Amino acid sequence: MDRCGAKWTHDEIVIALGLYFQIPFGKINQATPEVVRIARLMGRKPSSLSMKMGNIGRLDPTLARRGISGLKNGAKIEEEVWREYVGRREELAEAYSELILGLHGNFPVEDDQQIKTPPGLVGQRLMRYRINQTFFRQSVISAYDYTCCITGIRDPRLLIASHIKPWARCETGEERTIAENGLCLNPLHDRAFDKGPITLDEDLRVVHSPSLRDALSRQPYADHFAKYEGVQIRLPARARPAQRFLRYHRNFVFIH
Repeated sequence: MDRCGAKWTHDEIVIALGLYFQIPFGKINQATPEVVRIARLMGRKPSSLSMKMGNIGRLDPTLARRGISGLKNGAKIEEEVWREYVGRREELAEAYSELILGLHGNFPVEDDQQIKTPPGLVGQRLMRYRINQTFFRQSVISAYDYTCCITGIRDPRLLIASHIKPWARCETGEERTIAENGLCLNPLHDRAFDKGPITLDEDLRVVHSPSLRDALSRQPYADHFAKYEGVQIRLPARARPAQRFLRYHRNFVFIH
């Protein structure tokens, strides 16, 4: 029962918005397992939740720039909640997790290896990090449709949401949590991007540092890196990497 046709509340729209960023837009439908699970927690029909998420898509400028549109009809409250969290993705992650916790009694977080938990975080700081970075990971890998943007690997167990501007150097919670500061990579290329041997140019093509060629023997370099140099990454359906973060990576992380 869809709560007897009750109007959608502010908190329910927040849940729909939080979930919207964690599922590839093209896979938002009433049969998507996570849509089904969350809808049941809310006491809503999966079709109703997926429609709300489709309505939210019409407000997303990252989709509009690629000529993708959400559902045309929508309610004013969706616009209000969207505006409430523009530039406040970290706050959205926390609000979403609190609401799911209230419905379910538990909020699943990713393994610390998947979200690269830094040392020294304890208590509330550690939990906040885990919640926000779980949201970041899901937002990034869903934007890339669970595909490494360099190699095309599609196994979720082998995918990492890599920060373009490193987490420790981000100046705001928004920078740490927004998917435009992320790439979906496999562990090898995540490490190479994180430590500076590879970067992306303004056209999102892979650039290698001479140090990478010097450090590897011919065959490992040919097998794992050479064939991707100069190739444009697979573009996400939404949340295209922001140039300001790419410039930071080229200037302060990349080994020239």
